[in-house]
Amino acid sequence: MPFRAPRLIGSYSGRLEFLPDYLQKSDEVYFRTTNIPRTTESLQQIIHGLYPTLKCHTEAVPPLFIRNTKDENLSGNASCKRLEILLIGFAQGVPPASAYNHTLEPLDKKLSKYIGGNPIRVDGNRERQIRAASAHGIKVPPEFEEKVVIDTLEKAVVTEWFAGSLLFVLFRLEPTYI
Repeated sequence: MPFRAPRLIGSYSGRLEFLPDYLQKSDEVYFRTTNIPRTTESLQQIIHGLYPTLKCHTEAVPPLFIRNTKDENLSGNASCKRLEILLIGFAQGVPPASAYNHTLEPLDKKLSKYIGGNPIRVDGNRERQIRAASAHGIKVPPEFEEKVVIDTLEKAVVTEWFAGSLLFVLFRLEPTYI
């Protein structure tokens, strides 16, 4: 599903003019990401949202550069004390994934038979594989096609991945002296 955020698109390609509104040639923009699959997938969705078919010349393909791990400076700097404090605060502020299991408990009776009778818990990879299989016409158990099951699993995975962003206090980079 492509990323769609009219205010963000309007800011970057309109008001701020950081990006062209219509992409004529591939060399007009470039995008880069870390070599973490989630960030690459997110950036691909953002690119498709910024430049859908109507906003991109048929021969213009926005380049996507995946950074080399050895040259990486977008990930954490191990010698930065401020970042260390933020990471510790974040780790203490984010409950473990098991805290979100209550959202999946209603699915235990229905789905545990597919995982050896164990209760269903957050596992983004498993849920993603099931959704991908279903999207590509591969037969999956009927329970995984039910809207309530899909919505509950999706909510649990999104919470697992993005709950930390709700802890905005930890991300305020106020000047502090260490």
